[in-house]
Amino acid sequence: MSVHSKDGDKVKVNTDDGDKVKVSTEYGDTIKVNTEDCDKVKVNTEDGDKVKVNTEDGDKVKVNTEDGDKVKVNTEDGDNVKVNTDDGDKVKGNTEDGDTNKVNTEDCDKVKVNTEDGDKVKVITEDGDKVKVNTEDGDNVKVNTDDGDKVKVNTEDGDKVKVNTEDGDNGKGKYRRW
Repeated sequence: MSVHSKDGDKVKVNTDDGDKVKVSTEYGDTIKVNTEDCDKVKVNTEDGDKVKVNTEDGDKVKVNTEDGDKVKVNTEDGDNVKVNTDDGDKVKGNTEDGDTNKVNTEDCDKVKVNTEDGDKVKVITEDGDKVKVNTEDGDNVKVNTDDGDKVKVNTEDGDKVKVNTEDGDNGKGKYRRW
């Protein structure tokens, strides 16, 4: 399934098991995707879009954003989520057990990830980002920051947390060596 929207469109996609969905947006679109088990979803956005993806078990989700987008991903067990952001984006991910999340940010993004047991979270930031990760038992969290970032990690039992900071960062959290 392939959808190409125009400026200011609202797109809603409800998938079935094992579907492949590709959405290419224009300026200011609102995208909502509700998936079923084992779907593959790829969303390429333009400036100022709002993207919401509600996944089911074992989905693969990739979102490539543009400036000022808002992205929210609610996952289910064992999903694989990758978000590539642009300047000033807001990214929120609510995960389930055993998910893999990777967020590549640009300048001044806000990233919040609420994990479940045994998740893997990797955040690679740019200048002036704000990153908050709330983990659950046995998670694996890695944050690579850039100049002036703010990072907060709230861990649970048995988590592994690694934070690599740059000049002027503000790191707060309970860190453990690998």
